[in-house]
Amino acid sequence: MPEDYIKDGKIKCLVCSKYFVRPISHAWQVHGLQAREYKEKYGLDLKKGIATEEYKEVMRQHVQTNGTLKNLKKGAVYRFKKGQDTNYTRSKQTKERLKVHFARVRSIEGRTITIQKITVACAECGTLKVIYPRYYKKDNNFCGVVCRNISNNKKRHEKN
Repeated sequence: MPEDYIKDGKIKCLVCSKYFVRPISHAWQVHGLQAREYKEKYGLDLKKGIATEEYKEVMRQHVQTNGTLKNLKKGAVYRFKKGQDTNYTRSKQTKERLKVHFARVRSIEGRTITIQKITVACAECGTLKVIYPRYYKKDNNFCGVVCRNISNNKKRHEKN
């Protein structure tokens, strides 16, 4: 770090050389650099925050006075722990949705899992096309806009 990195309780922005309490916020708002980009560009520790000690102390006080610390302690019993056996059960609706989804899914000779496609004939001209099952509509599959329009025009004339 440069000698003048911290001056008068503020930290130097390494882009424009001005001093700020939280230079990362400044870098984002003014220079359009996200925290990770800023830190990588200037060789700073990616996992360490950049703020003045005074600011950090103020934030510590806020956490204690506004109840955040108490809420974090209360929520600890609900947090997932590695290796923990969860008692979560999926809803009936979710189970049905997954059953339908995985009925369409298959693995072929070690390839990645893909959703099966089906071949259907155009309702107007009979041209075959491949679609996903979720797009299948009985008597409403056309190879393109032209065939769909022809079919719609025929239906209109039949009604008259």
